[in-house]
Parts: sequence; C-alpha cells; structure tokens
Amino acid sequence: MDKSKIAISTLKGTTPMIGGVSYFVYSKAQNADILATIKGGDAQSGKTAAAQAELDKKTVKIQVLNGTTRAGLAASYAAEIKKNGFTNTISTGNGSKLSKSKIILNGVDSTLVSSIKEEFGIENVVINDQKTENFDIIVMLGDDYKSSGQ
Repeated sequence: MDKSKIAISTLKGTTPMIGGVSYFVYSKAQNADILATIKGGDAQSGKTAAAQAELDKKTVKIQVLNGTTRAGLAASYAAEIKKNGFTNTISTGNGSKLSKSKIILNGVDSTLVSSIKEEFGIENVVINDQKTENFDIIVMLGDDYKSSGQ
C-alpha cells in the first residue's frame, strides 16, 4: 500500500462530563467532510457517490413548529440547523400536539429524502409534490424529539 495515499483525520467535537464520566460527542456539522469521504463521496464538495440532487441550504425556506409542551424547542432546533448552514428564512412557532416528529417537504426533490432525514435527524418524512405552502420544508417537532442538549 502506498503510504502517501493514506489520509488521517481527527473528528471534531466536544468532551462533556456526563454523570462523572467524560465522553466525546462528535459534531456532525464540523465533520461533514469526513462523513462524506466515509460514505464514498468527495470530501471537497461533500457529495456522496449516490447524490443526484443537492439541497441549497442558502435558499431553502424552513418552518420549525413545536408540537410539544417544551418551551423554546423550535427556537433551539432552528439555531442548530442554522449552525449546519441553513441561512435563509427559518420561521419558528408552535404547532398542534404531536407525539412523533415529522418533516413535510413542499416541492422539494424526492431524491433528497435520505439526506434530509440525516441532516435534520428526523426519520418521518412526508412528500408534498406540489409547492402549496410558503415554506419548502416544515419541521414538526413531537414528543419523541430529543434535542442535542439532552
């Protein structure tokens, strides 16, 4: 094996103390290049070999609704996704009581579903082929949602 073709990377993250034990918690956003490489993609572009379309984080309009009784959940989730590069319109508010979190895609390319599930940390995705809402992505946080601080 040619040693010059071996790459060494260090995961970025934090080292919180939880219950008197030190843990390493990696940051998905800070390690996007490493994750893309592991998935067989290009570390520079962050695209995986299977990627057919790309979600434009700078233009997509997102609404985050809190369907729980936990105050500030939508705002803290919105802050997290902004850290991950979503810089356009992110509206927050309260929604109807919801036990299971879900994402509604309005006119978003259906080939992006798996990357959206991973990016947003929510498995339940509903596709609305027609853009009938003011937002491209509506994230509805339910009782099952565990924030990164929990």
